[in-house]
Amino acid sequence: MQPDTPARILAGEVLTSPGPRKQPRANNRHHSPELAEDSGGVLMLGGKLAWMWVADGASDMHAVSGFSSRLLAQDLGRLFTTSILENPAGQIESSARLAERLNRIVEGVAEAWNRHLDANKETAVHLARELEFLGQTPGIETGTPVFFEFASTFSTVCLDLEGRLAGASMGDSYLLCNPNGLLQFFALKKNTITLRLKMEEDAPVFTLSRPQPELFENEAVDLAALATDGCRDSFHNLHRVLPGNFQATPENLALFRRALGTEKPKTEDDKTLAWLGRIHAG
Repeated sequence: MQPDTPARILAGEVLTSPGPRKQPRANNRHHSPELAEDSGGVLMLGGKLAWMWVADGASDMHAVSGFSSRLLAQDLGRLFTTSILENPAGQIESSARLAERLNRIVEGVAEAWNRHLDANKETAVHLARELEFLGQTPGIETGTPVFFEFASTFSTVCLDLEGRLAGASMGDSYLLCNPNGLLQFFALKKNTITLRLKMEEDAPVFTLSRPQPELFENEAVDLAALATDGCRDSFHNLHRVLPGNFQATPENLALFRRALGTEKPKTEDDKTLAWLGRIHAG
């Protein structure tokens, strides 16, 4: 008789650590010194499908009337999670379908921010005045377009109980996975989802700019991790200490988890890392 194949379960975790508060720029009341511009999450569906995502709100951007890159990162994650719960898939999505979902989410956040302006006239009037004030900044020539800008990355991965993986990313982040036991590391392309607030026809409006999603798929994956760019040193440490032939044994998964907290960060950036794994039950 063949030995029974060990039962597997899906497990996941998200870890985050904010960097120190930034000092506001001199003479710039619109500069954001907010903490925790990163965001991330893990969502399990029925024990057979798991999702993770990370977002990195851009530093040194604007913060005005409650709008900021930090809020953009949070809203992207919130709407993404809601979209999955409203339409839970019975099986893993292809990377192309995942890209469609991500594009809808990005457009949905832009539409929600504009709806907020439509429903809150006092906020819209205040933002129009702030844009006018910005245009009067010394050194800015008359007629120069002025705007407030908010930006974030967003990357997501889906893993099922059979080891199929699909992902999509807009912006720089790090990915680790082990198809057929071969540990692989990827640095995803640099770019951002950007919302720009400017005047159009005497009213403030958010306009959207986003890159084409970077797509990836794989099979026979036992472990996947996704991280914002602040986790670069942690990923270098994982590359250094984990075996290249990474089988998802309890010992290797424990080694992976211990390694996440052993590298002292060399930057003051926010750090968010999520991981999903198919682990042996019992």
